[in-house]
This record gives sequence, C-alpha cells and structure tokens, in this order.
Amino acid sequence: MKIELKNIHYSVALSEETHAFTANLYVNGAHVGYAKNDGQGGNTFYHAKDPDSRKIVNEAEAYCQSLPPETYPGVMAGKESLVKNVTLESYIDDLMEAYVKKRDQAKVERMERNNVIFGNLDFGMAGYVRTGIPLAEMLKTTGGRQRLLSIIQKTILPELKPGITILNQNIPEELLIEAGLKKEQYLSPKSTANKSQQNQRSGRQQQRKPK
Repeated sequence: MKIELKNIHYSVALSEETHAFTANLYVNGAHVGYAKNDGQGGNTFYHAKDPDSRKIVNEAEAYCQSLPPETYPGVMAGKESLVKNVTLESYIDDLMEAYVKKRDQAKVERMERNNVIFGNLDFGMAGYVRTGIPLAEMLKTTGGRQRLLSIIQKTILPELKPGITILNQNIPEELLIEAGLKKEQYLSPKSTANKSQQNQRSGRQQQRKPK
C-alpha cells in the first residue's frame, strides 16, 4: 500500500515542538483525506474527506498496524532509543519528517557556499554564520583557512550542544579536526562521503570477479 502526503503547507514559524503543517492524504494514488498538526507538540490529526473514502482510510490504518515496530534513536546524548508500534498517525509523522529533512538539506546545500551552518537535520537548522566570501575561495589561501578556522572555534563550537552538528559538507575534515571538533560534531565532507561510496562500489565489483 502506498501512503503519501501531497499539497503540503509547512510553517517553520509555527513549528515549536512538532512540525506545523496541513496536507492532503493519498492512498494508492487516490485523494482520501486530510492531515494536520498545529506544531505545539500535540498529535497529528487526519480524517477522510467523505464517507466513501473512510473505508480506504480504515484499510490504511490496518496496513500501518500490520507493519513491524519502529525504533526511533535518541537524538540527544544519553537519551535511549524508543520502540513504537506503527500507526497511520506515526506513518504520516514519518512522511513529514522526511519531507522537512529533504527540504532543509536542499536549503543547507544552497547556503553552505557562503555560510557555516549548524543544527540537526531531524529538527532543522539552528543557525549559521556568514563568511562574507565563498568558502571555496577562503580555502585557497592560508589567511582564508585561518579565518574559517577562527569562525568555527570562536563562534560555532560553543553552539554545538549534544545532537547539534556543523551541517556543511564543503569543509575539509582536517580543518574541522584542527578546530577541535569531534567526529559526532560534523557531517562527513562530500569528498570523503563520495570516496567511501566509491570504495564500497569497488569492493562489490572485486567480490563479483571470478577467482
């Protein structure tokens, strides 16, 4: 069964403890209802758009309840993982979580050229510091690298509370380490991630070679 949200209207300003949104609920390509959350930490509500759609919504509820329980990892340090049974409400929440994460990732990719960004993609950006010139240009000179290093050490590092990381993937890992960051305080730079993916592909290709 394919469950989707379409025509999503998401409000960052109203999202305090949960994602504030309204959306149309689709099941197997058919518009069957509506979903919303007010962003104040309460439940996500949904309802069928008409009596004929109620049966399909009921089937979607039964489908979600038949899925294996999901484990939600603790985001903050020391917080234990939570195992919960799947419901249509939690399924909708997961769809919204993926939507917001994808939206924020696209925003980070646009902004990281001229900013050092920090936050948590599960909850959104926490803040950023403008560098004035593109990071790619800063990294070409010793002075530029030192300036970027100073920004990270003096301005960003104090903001990296548990669960908060630097979201840029265009800063060399050696510079992040030099700034005093731990592995859990930054995302792997794109070059490192790409290299890891290439190594994985190479390993799979070698495994396929006949002996």
